[in-house]
Amino acid sequence: MAATVWEETLRMIHRRNLLIATAFAALLGIGNSAYAQQDPIRVGVLVGTSGASGQIGNWTNRGVEIAIEELNEAAGFQRFSMFSEDSEYKAQKGLEGFNKLTNVDGIDVLITSGSAVLPTIAPLADQRELVMMNVGAQSPAMAGIGKFTFSVIQLADFDIAVMANYAFDTLDFQRGAALYISNDIGQTNVVEFERQFTQLGGEMVAIESFRASDTNYGPQVAKIAAAQPDFVYLVGDVDVAAAATRQIKALMPNVQILTYGGMESQLFLDAAGAAAEGLLYTQTDFDPSSDDPAIAAVAQRYQTRYGEDFTSPFIGYAYDAMMVVAAALDAAGETGEPLRAAIMDRRDFPGITGDVVFRDDGTVSKSVIIKGVRDGAFVLVDRVGASE
Repeated sequence: MAATVWEETLRMIHRRNLLIATAFAALLGIGNSAYAQQDPIRVGVLVGTSGASGQIGNWTNRGVEIAIEELNEAAGFQRFSMFSEDSEYKAQKGLEGFNKLTNVDGIDVLITSGSAVLPTIAPLADQRELVMMNVGAQSPAMAGIGKFTFSVIQLADFDIAVMANYAFDTLDFQRGAALYISNDIGQTNVVEFERQFTQLGGEMVAIESFRASDTNYGPQVAKIAAAQPDFVYLVGDVDVAAAATRQIKALMPNVQILTYGGMESQLFLDAAGAAAEGLLYTQTDFDPSSDDPAIAAVAQRYQTRYGEDFTSPFIGYAYDAMMVVAAALDAAGETGEPLRAAIMDRRDFPGITGDVVFRDDGTVSKSVIIKGVRDGAFVLVDRVGASE
């Protein structure tokens, strides 16, 4: 009987202490963070991790992983957890992955990419009041695509303007051609490039397209070669762009190929082989080997975790996106509309790929550089100014 009375007394003390602690936490406004130790913020990552562009998707996953690792260490508990799905950068697969992450995994925020994927899921994110961070889709159509969508990477219209100016002013090219994949992304990019290049005084002497399923670009390349351009502006997924690069160089060994940052992948180098030599492309002005303390710390964490050097800006975009979410959560206290409002209220966040300063349409400005392939490696070629 004595033991029973003693146990009941302990239970009463425990209940009283729990009530006092709960009331004190509520008084200080720390209830949410206390519960966060038991219920982490669920971060979804929806990117293509298989197929020709899978390396970019895997870099994205790793960028989020090391950011979460750092944030959880700083908090002293598991503040964030991560759930990832493979979109293959395709609209239908992206929709399936979005439904899995939201309906099954119950994510609180989404980090994603893919210019074919975002138009499908952005309206759904708005309906759910789910903040989405775009870390790779650069189509100009991403501007204002959703109230809850924010891009930490600059969109392609500025990159295209930089490349058109570089071709005309620096390389002194007058006659251009384009070969592009016949989808919305390819068409949008080529239309914008033609507009920018012709405004400068250049001429687009040939513009040809191909289907994603094509493997032979001979007829298109022959028409381009007959027009005798100074360069070919190439738009396509990594695998088809690599095949097109080989066929362009086989018929026009001295022509300059210009493209964009999505080609910065070992998969592209391996598939294009020697034909990639001399290719030029735009990329965010970001040096992962910098001795800047913030970049160096992330690079060291990445090398420690994965046993590889930190080489890609796509790792940095994902890391920055996660850090923006965490900083905004500190102010908002919860996800959904409060998180979106906190991002827009602050707007300006530090980032290892450059400051993340959001415009009203959820897009950002970043400095852009010209990079190229030299001796089978991606190297810096020239620097240009920041976007406005």
